[in-house]
Amino acid sequence: VDQLKLQRLFADSQMSYPLNGKHTKLDVITIDLQNQIGLVLELKWQIGGRFIKKDHVDYLKKGFGQALRAVQWIENNRTLTEQRLGLAKGSLQNCKFFPVVVAKDSLLNGLAQHDQVPLICNRLLSYLLRKRPGDLQTLWSVTSQKTYLALKGKHFKQEIVPTLLNNVTFQSPKTISITPWNPEADIVFP
Repeated sequence: VDQLKLQRLFADSQMSYPLNGKHTKLDVITIDLQNQIGLVLELKWQIGGRFIKKDHVDYLKKGFGQALRAVQWIENNRTLTEQRLGLAKGSLQNCKFFPVVVAKDSLLNGLAQHDQVPLICNRLLSYLLRKRPGDLQTLWSVTSQKTYLALKGKHFKQEIVPTLLNNVTFQSPKTISITPWNPEADIVFP
């Protein structure tokens, strides 16, 4: 939140809203009032070891629904959102809000995905904010269009290789690195 405020963006991590008869809090809401764009960041700091577990994927998938519900509530309750955030009346009337799930360390190899809610890691969020300070429109564009992902054929290739297990041969996919991914060269900014 402090990093966002340093970029002349409104940011808050304390706003609560009703959901199914209970109050829940937004993890982070950040708004560029001048350009009328806001992002609802659902933070998912999964805890675990080296291996991807089903509960990690489920934890991230839960974040997609949470972020979508928060955006829907904000868009349906703009005046109340302004009041809760201490913003001037009418300041959010034309603002467009978008959901983003932010994972602490990993994207879990693409196992958790959603058509309407991008999933990025904390390091990528920090990088994008450093490259384009205060530019939520570009941050949304890069994350929603997934122009930050490694590209098949450029960064990696996939082959089917035989794998022998207990005298049975299986055909299994293998990912092979071609060229290292470099954010300076490989993230496509609009």
